[in-house]
Amino acid sequence: QVHKDAAGNVKMTGKFYMMPGKVRVEQSSAKGTVSMIMIFRKDLNVYRMVMPQNKVYIESPMDESKFEQALKKIPDNVKEEDLGTETVNGFKCQKKRIETTVEVFGRQMKSRSIVWISDRLDFPVRTRTEDGSITEFSNITPGEQPEELFEVPAGYRKAGNLFEALGQPAAGQQGNTEAGSNQEKGEKSGFQIPFKLPKSLKWPSGN
Repeated sequence: QVHKDAAGNVKMTGKFYMMPGKVRVEQSSAKGTVSMIMIFRKDLNVYRMVMPQNKVYIESPMDESKFEQALKKIPDNVKEEDLGTETVNGFKCQKKRIETTVEVFGRQMKSRSIVWISDRLDFPVRTRTEDGSITEFSNITPGEQPEELFEVPAGYRKAGNLFEALGQPAAGQQGNTEAGSNQEKGEKSGFQIPFKLPKSLKWPSGN
């Protein structure tokens, strides 16, 4: 999986493994080492973010929509315009212009993109967004995938949240500690950073 900006510069690369009900996405750093692994398990309804550097992982519930997002599938509720067929990286694809409407903080926002969808793979081999950036799959090889690809490696520790996995204090923790110290001195407590996200925000997204 390769992501390029509008100028054609490679911004991110990774490997994508898939078998029925299971997806693994590896993101690589600029040096080529694996920096993060995302594992989607439809059979268990869980999403796991694995961090090889720290040998930790976090786990979150996952529903059908998040699994569809992991597969890069196009949602049903989109506007489509047929642009014919093209061959991309050896796969005959249906080229389409699509328009998706999403709700962000109560506002309806539209995004437009062009996708090249392979019937053999049932997901876009290439996607070009409005800003000209492109994400595409190359070196696609059909075949059986080892089951261990979709498991957390032995010896990895499960963290309670992303902050713990990164070895950082949770948002608001430091401010609350300082506020408590000020109150002990009889001072008025200052502004405290809210650390609860709005209900409209959901994490993780799978993209």
